[in-house]
Amino acid sequence: MQTAQEPHIRQRTDLRETALGYGVLAYMVIVILLLTLMPFQFGISSNPLLSWKGPIDDIIDNLFLFMPLGFIYRLVHRPSPGESSLPVLYYGLIFSIAIETSQLFLQPRTTTLTDVICNGIGAYVGARIYGMIRKNVDREGIAKLFWIEYPLMNLVYLLVPVLWLNAVQLKTAPSHIILLGISGSIGAILIGAVVGNHPDRSGTRRAAVLAGMAAMVWFLAASIPAFHYAPSGATLIAMLVILLAISKAVLSSSVRQVDQRFEVHTLKTLLPIIILYLLAVMVWPLQFSTGPWALDFHWNYYHGTAFKIEFSLLEIFVSFTIFGYYLSGMLGRSQRSFQSQLLIILLIGLAMDLLVCLVTGFQQQNSISVLELSLILLGSISGAILYKYQLEAIRQMVSCR
Repeated sequence: MQTAQEPHIRQRTDLRETALGYGVLAYMVIVILLLTLMPFQFGISSNPLLSWKGPIDDIIDNLFLFMPLGFIYRLVHRPSPGESSLPVLYYGLIFSIAIETSQLFLQPRTTTLTDVICNGIGAYVGARIYGMIRKNVDREGIAKLFWIEYPLMNLVYLLVPVLWLNAVQLKTAPSHIILLGISGSIGAILIGAVVGNHPDRSGTRRAAVLAGMAAMVWFLAASIPAFHYAPSGATLIAMLVILLAISKAVLSSSVRQVDQRFEVHTLKTLLPIIILYLLAVMVWPLQFSTGPWALDFHWNYYHGTAFKIEFSLLEIFVSFTIFGYYLSGMLGRSQRSFQSQLLIILLIGLAMDLLVCLVTGFQQQNSISVLELSLILLGSISGAILYKYQLEAIRQMVSCR
């Protein structure tokens, strides 16, 4: 029998889940804005660049850029079965029109009609993919594995911008294929752990197929530019990601009893890989000199009235967002307050930056960037806040059972 208190509890749960969902959605929107509007050198031009059709590689990139956004939008709103995905198409078109209109005042960006269409279609396709997953596998409750309320899956979604940035930078920096491989491996292990520890699993074969398919779709949607700029390397990494996800799922599902603490164990397993990735992002590319050690503070990405945020700095921001979320996941199960957890995360982020500064002081033409340090701290705070919403949503869900 339903008590008078249940509607209030359910309403509070919906509010917590909405706060978490909109937090992740806002994070994705901000990253897309940074990707599409860099370097933010706005101005009024007497000859704005307009085009009806862009290059084929831009068409493909724009199509896949909005797919995760449409997928996550559906995750946040979680529509009823049979509900149309057309609103997602409209929202995608409106968002894309706003971006392309802004590019009229951003040199040397070109406003292209096909970009608008492809962005909208990409968002629609992402929403449809979510609908197909829910329709085909929700009968066994498997679709719930991909909900953002599950910490490890949310971490998988937060990795999407990281893969995108590494893939895009392959155009001018082929060495980023290594960073793409590391970040892809992290996501593969997370997907395999979630699928393999599903309570209603039906054998290792089913777990292997589901984990492999999920990892393939995730990596393809998140790193499609890599297949254009470095097809051989991207294909090899895709195969590695699929194999890692399958292997982790098979190993987890082969255990007779579900590991109730598999999330903690998975996070501990990933610790050295995540630390390696963060350090690599901060010092990449490695170009050491034999000259004297030099170190100074500067605000070298400020020019005139606009900030020129380069891909490397944006990658630092999204990487440390994951770092803040990850550390919060490790600390969140303790009895520490959010303020104390945040302080620990910021101190560790600051220590990592200082450690890297000792290395970068020996690199050619390198020194401490105040903007870089600010993005490290801002990303860490963003990740910690997202996990705070995550933990509150989980607690509310448990209290309603």
